[in-house]
Amino acid sequence: MKNSAEMGEVSALLKVRVINGTRLAVRDLRSSDPYVVLKLGHQVVKTRVIKSNLNPVWDEELTLSIFATTPRKIEVVFYRRMIRDVIGYHQQ
Repeated sequence: MKNSAEMGEVSALLKVRVINGTRLAVRDLRSSDPYVVLKLGHQVVKTRVIKSNLNPVWDEELTLSIFATTPRKIEVVFYRRMIRDVIGYHQQ
């Protein structure tokens, strides 16, 4: 991962509120231990893990830095805890 000196000055902060997931896929015996990963350029931030829940509520605010070199694409991926198996995905 590049450090802030290599990426230049921070021009803005992107704050993302992760509210909840609904009807996530079962990936363990009866449920999943989901969490959300946001990726923007070389930055990665994560929510906490919600154990045994297919309709998790995180209500967390995650912050990413925007640099002049930051790609204008953000990835949001839902994972289950044990194997980092993707259980949902959104790219904007």
